[in-house]
Amino acid sequence: MTHFHIRRVRILAFAALLLLGGCSAQAAMEKIATPRIDRFSREYLARVARGDVTGAARLVDPEVMTPEADYAVRVMGAAFGNRKPAAVDLINASASAGRFRRTDLVYQYTFPQDWVIAEVITDDSAGVLKVVGAHAESFPRRLEAENALTLRGKPVGFWILALLAVAMPVICIVEAVRVVRSGMKRRWLWAFVSLLAGCTVAVNWTTGQASVQPFFVQFLGFGIVRKGGPYVPWTLSIALPLGAIWAETRLRSWRRTAAAAAEATASAGANAAPADPGPAPASAPLDHPDVSVPRTDVLPPRQDQPE
Repeated sequence: MTHFHIRRVRILAFAALLLLGGCSAQAAMEKIATPRIDRFSREYLARVARGDVTGAARLVDPEVMTPEADYAVRVMGAAFGNRKPAAVDLINASASAGRFRRTDLVYQYTFPQDWVIAEVITDDSAGVLKVVGAHAESFPRRLEAENALTLRGKPVGFWILALLAVAMPVICIVEAVRVVRSGMKRRWLWAFVSLLAGCTVAVNWTTGQASVQPFFVQFLGFGIVRKGGPYVPWTLSIALPLGAIWAETRLRSWRRTAAAAAEATASAGANAAPADPGPAPASAPLDHPDVSVPRTDVLPPRQDQPE
């Protein structure tokens, strides 16, 4: 049984717009929020804003109209304060199909002192529209300012996230440069690996709500995206530089191997035995005027015998 939505949501435009292929966000909203559904939703909110609880209850599905739902309608009326808005803007629209078509429309009401974000969920069954959920909340700033990408007024944790968002790409790029300049085998492949990061943490910049995606690969270890226009919060993604760590490990291993091979080559050259030069050649007689060499082939002079 469908229950009447009475949950408190600080930002009601968390869900991204249902973007249809090639269409802009505004065109997607207009396709979902048909004039018939848009008029019905605005009429319901107008009755709530006027404090017409009975009239608003006629537009609600009887299955979800409970005493708690009646109290929720009165709380919504207090957010409007029976005031006439300066502008009413459709800021988000989504739809789902099942046993009947369900449409979720979010409006921003502009008042002189504040802004009210109102959500209406309707079911279209057999051509009859009924409200099955609604919520309204007052904000001191426009939703665009509430979801702005800024560090103003943010706690220390957001500053740390901003520093990590800057550090992760620097680590990946520096490691890729080191690998390319190293001369190791397949260095271009390892340089690409160093640019990949994993175990991604996605943080909603407006609320600080975080989610961990352990198997999501993030290029450069950093990403920031906002889908659906200025009314939707930014999502900051930071991942561990696992590729850079792996590439650095491979680089150090290659350097150790190369250094060991070079040392072994140098040691082998130093310990090699000298070649045998062979027998020394016989020395030749010196040809010098101041040096005389005795002749061994000259007989001694003959002595005359006495007569």
